[in-house]
Amino acid sequence: MMSREINKNDLAVVKKKINKYLALAARNSSEHEATQAMIRASKMMEAYGLIELDLDKAKEDMNEVEHLLIFNLQRERSLVNAIARNLGIFTLYMPMNESENKWSCITTFVGEQFGIDTALVTFEAAQNIIQTMRYKYLEDKLKTNEPFNDKTILDYGDGLISGLIKRFDVLTNKRATTNIQTGEARESLDGKGLVPVNQMYSTAVKWSEAQNGGVHDTSPSIEYNVNDDYRNGVVDSKKINLNNALN
Repeated sequence: MMSREINKNDLAVVKKKINKYLALAARNSSEHEATQAMIRASKMMEAYGLIELDLDKAKEDMNEVEHLLIFNLQRERSLVNAIARNLGIFTLYMPMNESENKWSCITTFVGEQFGIDTALVTFEAAQNIIQTMRYKYLEDKLKTNEPFNDKTILDYGDGLISGLIKRFDVLTNKRATTNIQTGEARESLDGKGLVPVNQMYSTAVKWSEAQNGGVHDTSPSIEYNVNDDYRNGVVDSKKINLNNALN
């Protein structure tokens, strides 16, 4: 579909209308009305070429940055994935190395620099909270004389991570859900400008593929135990407040 010619003043009016539809879609309790509002917004963006224009700009802003991350728990790597994806950032990992009960991994972040910086700060805050909660869990075990072993706070920590990952995934999915009945994509544009967060992520993946001749996963899956300590961690993960930690 060809985009329409439009001057700067009219473009501002169009964007205002689009944002109005997006707000209606995000806040409306009726699935049907929310979907209709999103369809109108999507059609206007397509008609005026706004998505294509902003995606071209997004590609210009792409960065590829390597960071050496230190993990207290192996599954923290999966938490980095969830946080980064929520911000429209694509991640690639080199093999993990273990030393003194910690793991290190060179991680490549692909996306806009602001999103990369935000992902790193958010992960650091989450990591600190998880570590504090793990030690508190062990202290409570000691006070009550409950049985525990070396894996107690490991399994509890994995549960905290799983619960937090689920919260990030739910947030990500809310920004890009599909109405099964109509087949219409409902994208809440919480990203930069008029680029949906999930579209920013897709752009980062495609950009990385073009730069590196494809994307290759070098990281094996990480196993974890599901037991009472793990389940307690999942439940307690709801107490993690990253907003307070980041302010």
